[in-house]
Amino acid sequence: MSVAEVNSHSSEIRYKLGARIRHQARVIPTLTFFLDDTNEYVEHMDKLFDKISRDRKETDEQAD
Repeated sequence: MSVAEVNSHSSEIRYKLGARIRHQARVIPTLTFFLDDTNEYVEHMDKLFDKISRDRKETDEQAD
């Protein structure tokens, strides 16, 4: 199922969520779904930091 498909059913999902939590929430917000690319971003940043660390070690070794 694609994100567009899920978003097309967001009003139905919102209605069912409201029915389940009606005594816990006064207003059910509008729902919008999206792909979460946080893991890819974290992996990318980790690779960059590893590269910086390796480059610094090489620079330090060459200076000695």
